[in-house]
Amino acid sequence: MVVAVLYRVEGEPAVTAKSRFTDVPAGEWYYNAVVWAQTKNIVKGTSDTAFSPDDKVTREQLAAIMVRFVRYPFWGEVELPEVPID
Repeated sequence: MVVAVLYRVEGEPAVTAKSRFTDVPAGEWYYNAVVWAQTKNIVKGTSDTAFSPDDKVTREQLAAIMVRFVRYPFWGEVELPEVPID
């Protein structure tokens, strides 16, 4: 749901890539949002091939997603340090 909200905030941009997550099937209501967030490096998944869309989002995951969301428009323009979440 978090990714879908951010995707809508961005105006639901067109998505041409495919999901690398095997648990995000094409046609699901959140598919384009996940693919968009994946291509913008806003989400990394729970593994290389899993997104775990039915799991609850932890505070740490939400914080990481929000930091990446705020940073992504500036990639290549501003050097921002990576902040460890651990």
